[in-house]
Amino acid sequence: MRNRTQVCLLGWALGAFALASEAADNPAVSPAAPVIVREFVAGGRDWPLRLAGGEPARAAPGTLAPNLAYETVRIPLIAQPLIFHIGPNPQAPAAAMRVQYRLEGWDDEWLDLDGIMFLSLRFLDANGRRISSVPLPRKGRSAGWTGDPRTSPFRTASESVVVPPRARRVQIYLGSGGSPQTTGIWLVKGIRLFATAGSDQPERLLFDDRLQEGVDLGQPEGVLQNWQREGTNSHTPQIYTFPATDAHALALIDTDVRNSGGWAAWEKNIVDVEPGLTLRVEAEEAFSIGRGGDYASSYHKLAAGRYVFRVIPVDAYGRQSGTGMQLPLVIVPPFYLSWWFWAIIIAAGTAALTGSVRYATWKRMQRQLERSERRRAVEAERMRIAHDIHDDMGASLTRISLMSTHALRHTPPGSTLHGELKRMDLAAREVTIALDEIVWAVNPAHDTLEGLCNYISQYVTESVAHSERLCRLEIPTLLPVRFISSGVRHHLLLALKEALNNSLKHSGATEVRTQLVFNDPTLTIVIADNGGGFDPSSAGSGNGIANMNRRLQAAGGTCGIQSATGKGTTVTFTLTLPPEAPL
Repeated sequence: MRNRTQVCLLGWALGAFALASEAADNPAVSPAAPVIVREFVAGGRDWPLRLAGGEPARAAPGTLAPNLAYETVRIPLIAQPLIFHIGPNPQAPAAAMRVQYRLEGWDDEWLDLDGIMFLSLRFLDANGRRISSVPLPRKGRSAGWTGDPRTSPFRTASESVVVPPRARRVQIYLGSGGSPQTTGIWLVKGIRLFATAGSDQPERLLFDDRLQEGVDLGQPEGVLQNWQREGTNSHTPQIYTFPATDAHALALIDTDVRNSGGWAAWEKNIVDVEPGLTLRVEAEEAFSIGRGGDYASSYHKLAAGRYVFRVIPVDAYGRQSGTGMQLPLVIVPPFYLSWWFWAIIIAAGTAALTGSVRYATWKRMQRQLERSERRRAVEAERMRIAHDIHDDMGASLTRISLMSTHALRHTPPGSTLHGELKRMDLAAREVTIALDEIVWAVNPAHDTLEGLCNYISQYVTESVAHSERLCRLEIPTLLPVRFISSGVRHHLLLALKEALNNSLKHSGATEVRTQLVFNDPTLTIVIADNGGGFDPSSAGSGNGIANMNRRLQAAGGTCGIQSATGKGTTVTFTLTLPPEAPL
């Protein structure tokens, strides 16, 4: 008794272990679903699938019954491609005849498995032997297919084929044997066949069969005139009758994945042709073609996110015929594509950018302060030099001029000493004027456009006044603040003196006009006279043209001269001023 009990317990343990092992090997098989996802492969690796408690999930959009769900599978983004192995459920009471699938979040509609039916043109020789056959495939669903032939629109398909050599007759064949597991429905309401000898030749109608003649056409097994059934399944080729109109159609309704059938044109529908003719066949048709059995669907380059892979069983008409399965997927992006990673990157980048901007701003301000300090030091030194020149050398030259003037009063006119003293007094005055110009150029207080204009006005007025000529001075009274360096002012003043001296000494003019125009940022100075003028191309070095050009080039400007014999002379200085003083 004890041994018998031990044997029973051992048998019960082994049976439980076997059941547990079977469940572990095939955890995702539900007896309620006619179709299942047999295997899921991502990135070349098998991912285990488990049912989500066996409870029905919510109904899938566009389906008739709720789907059973697998547990959500999370996979990394790099684990691609995704391959779904789907097929009939071997434990279901009724295996699925046909399968459709859809990856929600990627596919816009339900997809059929690859099943193919053919409209074939069989070419025969003069003895009726087949030479070749040209298949014209049909697969998927025709446009607008609703699942019901009575409400689905029929479209006219037109395809062309060239008759091969040795062919003398052609036979049309509609077959469902495109692939071993093809299932579905294909309806043809009418067939027409045309022939033409070339693109410039009119077509001629070989036959036009509206499929309304035969015996027992109201029955699926009826006999249609000039057509006969072929294939391994006599139930596949049928006659479909539309109830509202009593119209008939050739139908291939294939519900058997192991067999196939077809309709072949016969007798009068086998027509004569010639090699080289172009045949065009028109078929008014509607269809929904798929397949049963196992199938693998693959997806590549999916973005990170949530998806749901759904698979449903359908009948030959493409209508859902039972409970489907759904597999939720989450494609997880790598950490460097996650929102929190980029939030950290953006925050760190913002902080680094802010710090860099602040540091660059601080460094720029430091450099500006240093340049400002250096500029102030230079300006202070220039001011000191200007004061020293004015106070020391100016005072000495003034004493020399006063002493020469005093000596001239006590020296008889006409004597040699009187002439020497007069030349000494004139030289002292010229040096004083030159020294005054140097002091003005060196003094940083005059590094402005207004300072330049004031000095030019004073200099031109005094120079022309001593020559007893008419002076016209056109200088704006209100000028913006613009920086002009001492070097530029010095070159401009010397060039102006050269041009004014030429007008006063050599032109013979009765009027000298000086004009200053500032169109930000361009400064223009014009010295014009009404004198005799000259030919600039033949002018000698005594006119100072080369000297003025050199000084304007050194100042960063240009010098233009317009003159002609008897038409006066116009000298134009053009210079671009910086918007503000450099630090």
